[in-house]
Amino acid sequence: MSAAVKKNENEVADSSNNDPKKSSNKEHTKDKGAPTNDLKGDEDPKQKEQNEEQQKEAEATAARLKEEELKTLQAYIAECSERIRWKTDARTVNLSAPDNRPDESFFSNLDSSLKKNTAFIKKLVSLILNLDSLYMLIF
Repeated sequence: MSAAVKKNENEVADSSNNDPKKSSNKEHTKDKGAPTNDLKGDEDPKQKEQNEEQQKEAEATAARLKEEELKTLQAYIAECSERIRWKTDARTVNLSAPDNRPDESFFSNLDSSLKKNTAFIKKLVSLILNLDSLYMLIF
């Protein structure tokens, strides 16, 4: 039995040994003088023209997209600069506003009128809420 085990071990060792000298000579069996299928040299002129046309179309599309992006970017920049200019104008108007404000007496007069109007509206709202009950009394 030990001889059979040794024989199996030798076979396993031989099969697992990847010695390049013992490997099959598949690489050496290739004919070095045989022509290879190099498609680059054998392309048809029509196919070359098609490839060139596709490349030109791709370049034209890329250029058109670049122009559109540039126009969009310029429009965005113009919009932002207009918005900034508008904000600075509004800021200067707001900063100069204290000079144009009326006196405190003007506001106190409006405040008393506001209080009177608020009281009137509260009475009006309560009357409207009670309108249903008044309507029932009348009819």
